[in-house]
Amino acid sequence: MTTGDGNDVFWDSGWQSGAAAAAPQQPAILPANPVSSNQPSIAIGANAATGGSMSAKPKRSIGGPKHPIALGILVVVAVGLIIGNVALVNASNAYVPWSEVDATVVGGPITPEDFLTTATVYLDENNGTAYYEDRYERSSRQCSTQTDEYGETYQDCWTEYWTEYECYADLDLRWTVNGTEHQAWEYSPTLVDGERCLSAIEEVFAPGTNLTIAVNPNDPSSHQAFRLALMTEVDEDHPGFRTGYTESSYLDWAGYGRAVLVSVCSMDAAVAYTFDGEEYVRDIWGESPATEGWGSSCLADYIELFGPGSVVTVMVDTENPSEAGWEDPTTDPGAFIGTAMCCSAIIFLAAFVLTGKGGTSQPRVMVGRNRLHGHHYGNGHRRYRGRHRRRHHGHTHRSSRSSGSSHRSSRGSRSSGGGGRSSGGGGRSGGGGRGRR
Repeated sequence: MTTGDGNDVFWDSGWQSGAAAAAPQQPAILPANPVSSNQPSIAIGANAATGGSMSAKPKRSIGGPKHPIALGILVVVAVGLIIGNVALVNASNAYVPWSEVDATVVGGPITPEDFLTTATVYLDENNGTAYYEDRYERSSRQCSTQTDEYGETYQDCWTEYWTEYECYADLDLRWTVNGTEHQAWEYSPTLVDGERCLSAIEEVFAPGTNLTIAVNPNDPSSHQAFRLALMTEVDEDHPGFRTGYTESSYLDWAGYGRAVLVSVCSMDAAVAYTFDGEEYVRDIWGESPATEGWGSSCLADYIELFGPGSVVTVMVDTENPSEAGWEDPTTDPGAFIGTAMCCSAIIFLAAFVLTGKGGTSQPRVMVGRNRLHGHHYGNGHRRYRGRHRRRHHGHTHRSSRSSGSSHRSSRGSRSSGGGGRSSGGGGRSGGGGRGRR
């Protein structure tokens, strides 16, 4: 019912079956903000038998699964975590690391001096080594994607620009073997930087600079430069096994605007070792011990250090001794036990919360015949207070960026310090220079 003044005031009529007069009631004013529809209720009035409990004390429920399905899910999660941790502990107990043993490098005789010689960078007024600096305008478009609290996805894109320089030399190399001079053209390693680098290349490979190259003793005109590879003879005691040695070179900055030629030496070794009284021979390729030479070749010294007959340390599979490597490739599962148990506790707690019904509920008030269900009261009309909430979206720039496409353009900016290649004096003939590799 409503009063004559039009205010929405509701109270119980007080009429009962067979009553002679109305029972006076004090009007109960509705709260300004209707309570949520999922709350327990307190019913007041003669006709509020279906409105809920007469007690104003709120019902409370403590978190935890009460539905059989939720309880079953929690049990399954708990059992799975227990089984996983037990399996991890058992794997750690059964883990057997590889064993460290001494091994001997296998191979026949090798004499580096038979292969290595010195080549000189040549340049005169009209012919010889040339130096180049290529300039590139680089650009890269990148995007990052973010999702806001409403589940809407936004993409923020930007383009970065920078200048890059690539410097190298087209070398005219000359060397002499058994009194005969040989000549060849060879591209140097490339120096890449964001600053001008032509002068650094001209300094590293200045005319008269000596470089170590490898030649074929039977054909001294056949050569290797900046990537040298030598192989031992076959070991007589271990037929079919030999060791190879390599040297690769690259350019790096040495400070104060100077560049330096760095050589790195390694080997693909055949090794012989004894484990549990039985002898094994095994090829181990890659990841070998390595040495560096700044400004000079390291190959001769490396072969002297790790040549055939030298003793090295290798790792052997304890359960399969025929397998060996420079390092133990396996990992003890026990190293992850602590992390696994912490994660298990977090997962179980999350499952417990998600499958349970926790928290304390507030009472819902019902007066007379009209029930308050959420925002619905009175004669079935909905009333809302306040304004609709606006959603504000903005771009958020993060420091981590995902790489996108890269567009490159080149502008010729080459400078030659010499005559370049020509058809005379052993130089390379033909129109134009050779293509870059």
